[in-house]
Order: sequence, then structure tokens, then C-alpha cells
Amino acid sequence: MKKNTFSDLTENAGKGIVTQLNRINKGLLLAIVLVLLFMGLPLSAQAKVYIGDHFDSQADYDGCIDPPAPWSSYSWSNEAECNRIGINGDSGDAHGSTGKSFQINWPGKIIELGAQYRTSPAVGSFWTGFWWRHNADYVMVEQDKFIYFPEVGGNRTMLSHYGNSLCFFDGSSYSLCADSGANPYPDYSSSAYENDTSWHYYVIFVSAADKDLRVWRDGNELTWDNDNLNVNGWNSSTFDADFWYWGYQSRVGWTNNISWFDDIILASTEAEVIDFLGLSGAAVPAPDPTPTNSQPVAIAGSDLTLTDTDGSGFEQIQLDGSGSSDPDGTIVSHQWREGSVILSNSPIATLNLAVGTHTITLIVTDNNGAQTTDNLIASITAGDTGDGGSSPSAEVLLQESFDNASTATRGWYDAGSTSPLIVTDAQKGKVLEYAYASGASTPTTGALRHQFTESDEVTLSYNVKYQSGWSWIAGDSGPHEFYLMTNLDHAFKGPAESHGTTYIEMHQGWQRLGFQDALNIDQTNIGSNLANLSENRGVFGCNGTSDTYADGICWGNTGAKINGKLWDVDMLPVQNNRWYQVKVHFKMNSIVNGVGVADGVMEYWLDGQLKMSLHDVMIRTGANANLKWNQIMIAPYFHNGTPKAQKFWIDDLLINSTSATAPSAPTGLRIL
Repeated sequence: MKKNTFSDLTENAGKGIVTQLNRINKGLLLAIVLVLLFMGLPLSAQAKVYIGDHFDSQADYDGCIDPPAPWSSYSWSNEAECNRIGINGDSGDAHGSTGKSFQINWPGKIIELGAQYRTSPAVGSFWTGFWWRHNADYVMVEQDKFIYFPEVGGNRTMLSHYGNSLCFFDGSSYSLCADSGANPYPDYSSSAYENDTSWHYYVIFVSAADKDLRVWRDGNELTWDNDNLNVNGWNSSTFDADFWYWGYQSRVGWTNNISWFDDIILASTEAEVIDFLGLSGAAVPAPDPTPTNSQPVAIAGSDLTLTDTDGSGFEQIQLDGSGSSDPDGTIVSHQWREGSVILSNSPIATLNLAVGTHTITLIVTDNNGAQTTDNLIASITAGDTGDGGSSPSAEVLLQESFDNASTATRGWYDAGSTSPLIVTDAQKGKVLEYAYASGASTPTTGALRHQFTESDEVTLSYNVKYQSGWSWIAGDSGPHEFYLMTNLDHAFKGPAESHGTTYIEMHQGWQRLGFQDALNIDQTNIGSNLANLSENRGVFGCNGTSDTYADGICWGNTGAKINGKLWDVDMLPVQNNRWYQVKVHFKMNSIVNGVGVADGVMEYWLDGQLKMSLHDVMIRTGANANLKWNQIMIAPYFHNGTPKAQKFWIDDLLINSTSATAPSAPTGLRIL
């Protein structure tokens, strides 16, 4: 198989990264993103360490508090099992009896537990390494999924000790297993695997672009049953998803199983991994020679000075980075960013910027992963509006404080309008409560809908709190919370199959924004990219991608297909038992000469802090030029049922017709 290394990568750009919905009304695929946290490790000029933890310097950790940096999560899928995760020196580490290691005490059921790191550098390859062992009473049942890679093409990818070998799972099957000559457990049938309690080190290289997977165990490189790594979905140049997972998943029957990990590292070069594992003088893979690569040249253009001529508080600018070049290769990506907020992934981008001074950074990446940046300053000054300089105020489309249960008299309808559950909160007063029985998909009270004057630009804000001990369900099962419906559907249209549904919801504690437009799909051209060919198409899956973000999922085994596409906001997970203020702003994309232009807007604030600002999204085509939002539905829904009886609360819902200034943080709340 082809050898490869990747050098000079950059840290995570910090944006809500698009992933696809596996099924809009049957759960959402896990895809979440946090800003990279570095450990202060020494970096060479041609290498980046994304994560590296020996665990020795950390305090003992019991799994039931916020994880220490650089980890984004331990005990990911089931809060009730948090005490099964720990960092301690009870069993020593890979180098002796005095160090610490990361321990997982597995339960005898299928849940996800492990050390999770969320990242999404826009590159196609990684190196990782770690030490691993298990206890003497370990019992193999089915498979031991011990490392979970980022997804490629929406497909899950992981390594598992399976059967009598080490195998690669590509999302649908075990597509590769180590052949008999390189089998790490050649005598698995006689329990050699279960009885082997020694520390072993793994060095792993994966490349989406080259379809390359190389694994060394204790310095011996494994070979695979087939010659070519034909992994399902590995046909793109970069990884789609945003996390790595060491440990990953337990199985039924694992009542006595314990795993330990030590010296976990994720880096851009092999040399960094070998050094971090302490393998000097050991049998290790020979480092691949790093080819000489010239840096690309980023050209962001000249500084801009514009005036807000209409007094809206914003002015449109055009950025052009197409003059950037690479002396010994090609530019494979352009990214415009303001601070940690990604503005566009197109070489030429049209943006609406607020009045003020903005430092805009262009990041270009070449075909070898090298990156270069260039900045420009965009100054937007306030113009004379003719009214003393005041900007036009946003029209209030809907305002609801939930002070009493007479919601039907205030225009709310659907099953919950005559029996909403209004309770008293110590901080907020009267609030709307949604309570679930254990295992229920829907709360004890029904859905609420309210129509408002149709608008192609809306800003929704609300306050939300999840009770102490609230648990997010494992996997991709929601919950859905808020839905914005459109004027092309009737007042009682279901959200899963419409001309346009916008989803606003928390998933695993991270904000997720999603769309589907299933009734716009050209069902005769499923799988064909109709962008630039026809305006009669779905833009969120089934008919190809219509903007710079990956295509959405096209789902359905029988009958008409439905689709879905989502973005996850770059943020820390919300905490239980505290109020948050959420604000999200959507604007329909333009229609020029009957053709949709990818300039739709999605912006998101949490407690007054801007976390997402996208201005290059396709939401509608010329075939539905009059598509506008005109209805909100509150219908919380766990597809596979909530893991236990629990509640959450909503208050102070407001919908405006235009973008407003970012809200101030609620008094006394901690800003993330």
C-alpha cells in the first residue's frame, strides 16, 4: 500500500461543520465540533500535534465532572454511566507502576464510553498512536471496537478486535481484516486474546484522499486481506466528521471487562507519534521521508472601506481570493474567517458585515496540506439614514412569554395548545415545561404551532434550561425541539417531509441547525447533481449539493426519498440546570434571473456570544423563489425514546422579521 505523511496542518477553524442527516425524522448523524485545545507540546516546523495526553500530570478523574483539557468528552453517550470512566494510577501505566492511565470499566450493554476528542482540520490524513491493554477477566463478545476514526462520506470508520483478527469496519461491514500472516491474535479461538493482559502499542496512519490505512502493533505492520483499501465512501480528499474516539463501545456480556489507554496522541507526522509513545530504540515503523513542499501564496486582496447606505446596520462586501496560487501544486481549499468564525469556504464570497472594523483572514491549503494566510481590513461605517442616524427596527412577528396556559387564545394551535404545561421557575417565573416519561419519544404535552407573517428573513430567540441530571440519548436520535415551517405547506404539515423545514435543536449538548426540503426533490434524478442544470431540485440531499457544503443524506428504502442536511455549532456543550439564551438568524438566499444564489445566511449566538456566521448557504432554488418562513412549531421528539424521566423548560420566545443586534447575556449566567 502507498506510504504517505501529512505536514504543516493548521488548527481547527472553529466553525459549525456541515454533516448530513441520516434521516430527518429518524435521528441525526453525530457531527459536532469544538475549537482545538493544545497541550503545549513541542512542535516541529513540519508537524502539528492536535492532541497528546500522558495522563500523568492530570488529577485523578472520576468521569462525573467536566473532562480535563484537551478532551471534549468522557462518558459520552450515557451520563448515568459516568463513574465507569477514570484517570488514576491504580494500575500504573504503560511504562511502569508509578504513572497514570485512562481506564474504562465497561458495562454489560451497548453504550459508548471512552476518551473523545472533537476536531476537524480540513486535511485528508492523520497519524495516531497509543498504548492499550485489558484486564485478566476480559471476555470477548462480538467485537471490541477500540478506536473510532472521523467519518468519510458520512460512513462510520473504526478498528475492532473481531473474530480472530484485527479488522476495519467501514460503516456497513468489516471490509478489511489483517491476513493470517499479520494476525495480532492468531490463536484467538483458544482465548489468547482474552488472556493477554500486556501493554501493546499501536501506530496508525489513515488517509481519506489516498484510501490508505496502515497499522503497526508493537512495531509490526499489519497487512490486509485485500490489496486495495476500497473503503465505502472514502472518495473525498478530507474527513467529513469532527471527532476521534478511543474506547468507543461496549457490548452485552462485558460485565467484567476493563480497558486501559495511555500516551494517546493525534498528530500530522509519524515522528511525533513515535517520540510521544517513548519508543526510542524500540521496533517502530520507519518514518516516511517528508517531501519538500513549497508554501502556497494567499492573496486576500486590498483593504475595504464601505458605508452602510440603507441604515440597516450591515453592508454587503465581496471577497476575492482567486488570485492565490501554489508554486508546486494546486490550491485545494479557500477559507475566509473572522477570528474563529468561518465566513465562507469559497474563493469568491459575498458577505453582509455589520457596521464596524473587521479583520478578515483568508486561509488557503495546497494539495500537500500546507497552509498560508493573508489578512484584509473591512471597515463599514454608518451612513445617514435621514432619521437622525437611527436604524430601522426589526418587525416583531411573534412574542411569547408563557405567562399562562391560555396559549390557544394567543394564536397557538395543534395538540398542545389547550393543555400546555406552564410552571413556575425560581429565576424566570412562569415558563413552558416539557416533561418526558422514561423511554418516551414525545413529552406528556403535545406540540404547539403558531403562524406569523411570512418573511424571507427571521431571527428566533428564546431561553432554555435542562433539568439537573438531564441525559442526552446515545447516537443520532435527537431530540428535535424547534421547527420553522414555510408558506408552501399547509398549517398542519408534518416537519419531516415538506417544501422546507428548518430544525433548531440541541444534540448531545451542542446546538444543531438542520434543513430538509423533501417535497422539492426531483425523484426521477436521485443521486444526480442537478445544481447548475435545473432549479427543480432539492438542495438538502438527493439532487446533489448546491453550495460549498457537503451534500445532505438521501434516505428511504421504499417510495419517495426524503433528505436532510445539518450544521453543528462550534461551542462547549451546555450544562444542566442553568438558563441559556439562544438566538439564531436565518435569511433566504437570493434569486437572480430565476436562479438561486448560494448567499443564504445562518448565524447563531449563545448567551450573546456569536458562535456561527455563515453567508453562503443555499436554502431555496428559483423554482421556489417565494419560499418564506411563516410558522414555528415546538414539538420535542426523541426518536428512540428518552433514557429516563426528565424535563426541560422554554421561555421568552421572540421572532423578528430582520436581523437584530446580538442579545445581551442574561444576568448572572456564565458565558461560554
